[in-house]
Amino acid sequence: RNTNRVSAGLNYQLDEQVILRTGVAWDQTPIQSAKDTTARIPGNDRKWLSVGAGYEMSNTWTFDVAYSHLFLSDTDINSNTGASSSGATLLGKYNSDVNIFSAQANYNF
Repeated sequence: RNTNRVSAGLNYQLDEQVILRTGVAWDQTPIQSAKDTTARIPGNDRKWLSVGAGYEMSNTWTFDVAYSHLFLSDTDINSNTGASSSGATLLGKYNSDVNIFSAQANYNF
């Protein structure tokens, strides 16, 4: 089924070299039911909270760092997808959190 994502972000230029960033987002999961959930990707709706900063060292070099935390609702699973010939079913609930740290260096030429 179709899904939606809504997000908003802000940049604040602290001075000529430093930019601060923040953002929030809401991601709707494409997984429709506990029977469609797999152990490999126990997805659910996600709320994102992100912060970051950029630093312009020179006209050619810039550096960026960021952190995002994803808040996920508990995810039910009731699936026999990929089950062996025994017909086993994976039944339970996932409690997930996600932390993303990132950094990059940019060289402009």
